Amino acid sequence: MPGRHCTAPFNHIGRRLLAAQRAAAFALFFVTPVVWAQEQAKPLPLPEVVSAALRAAAIPEAASAVVVLPLSTGGVTIETNAREPMNPASTMKLVTTYAALNLLGPAYTWRTDVYATGTLRRDVLDGDLVIRGSGDPKLVIENLWLLVTRIRSLGIREISGDIVLDRSAFEPISHDPGEFDG
Repeated sequence: MPGRHCTAPFNHIGRRLLAAQRAAAFALFFVTPVVWAQEQAKPLPLPEVVSAALRAAAIPEAASAVVVLPLSTGGVTIETNAREPMNPASTMKLVTTYAALNLLGPAYTWRTDVYATGTLRRDVLDGDLVIRGSGDPKLVIENLWLLVTRIRSLGIREISGDIVLDRSAFEPISHDPGEFDG
């Protein structure tokens, strides 16, 4: 495993801007019909079974907002506190998931690269072991243990240098705003 210098392979700014634009369009696609539908019909209050469930869970109706839209044309069928500011529900993950799928694609795999900067003599690495992560959300303790097992399977039992965490994947990308027109 020869040592290598890790650099960002391409400029992420254009991709991030495109992903942000797509996420905004996605949000607009879902928000606009809600606003339009709210103006079209007089909605019904929450069904009693839902109100009872909120009371049983000790959640005041004022602490929740509900908008139910039919899939066919027509107005809002149920609405409660729709115009009150609230913290977004966990369904807001859909916006970032949509942007990530567009930017990275559905087959994207997070990488955690490991490099040795020295030489291997018997089972001792005479140098540093560099670990370059890229934000893998699944690098939990079990997968970290598997990574250590893979390193050991290469014959490394001892490291005489340091274990270096390379954070270069998270460094800001230098950008010249005048670059686009020379």
